Amino acid sequence: MPGSIPWGEITAGIVHEINQPLTAAQTWIQGAQRQLRQGNPEAVAQALGSALVQTQRIAELLTRFREHVTEERVDLGEVDLASCWQQVGNLLEHERTARHIRLTHDFSPDARTLCADRLWLEQVLHNLLSNAIQAQQERAAGWVHIRSQRNGEVIRIEIADGGPGFTPDALQNAFMPFYSGRQGGIGLGMTLTESLVTRMNGTLALDNTPEGGARVRLQFAYHGSQENG
Repeated sequence: MPGSIPWGEITAGIVHEINQPLTAAQTWIQGAQRQLRQGNPEAVAQALGSALVQTQRIAELLTRFREHVTEERVDLGEVDLASCWQQVGNLLEHERTARHIRLTHDFSPDARTLCADRLWLEQVLHNLLSNAIQAQQERAAGWVHIRSQRNGEVIRIEIADGGPGFTPDALQNAFMPFYSGRQGGIGLGMTLTESLVTRMNGTLALDNTPEGGARVRLQFAYHGSQENG
């Protein structure tokens, strides 16, 4: 398995990833309860619908992580980057709006389709966007910008934010299991993210923008479908 991560760390990482949509589902259900008490049936239906999306995501993630842990053969196909990013933005809508995070994008017309597993790509983007949001939680408002460009048969993706950026220690140790630059973090999100990217034959690198914010660079094959095992 990429990185030769011990089984205990893999399990802890999966629990960490599942906890995100589980927490979101609980938040939406609590919101539905409040709206029900206030007699707002339309808001109740919307909140329950959002909670259902999150619980469905948990089921899908469990299936994919079983494939990941057992290293089962994974079919990679054409995935639309823009629609994945939009889905991730919707999943993290509550966190974004609560912390006034603005999302912008610049997808080159020839750099939208890449070779990946859609759910895994969404989870990678979900982790990276979640990290960017949390990094800016002390600011009145923040932003996250994603851009993509094609270089031959390769799609290059950059995700930058308006936060304080990676510390030198984080740049050196971010992919180490149980390393976390955030108080209360268990330090497995980025480890599992790198592992998922590697399983999709991609690469992941970290640095900071000239302005000082964090920047994540991803690279995937441009098109076609293939199998990875």
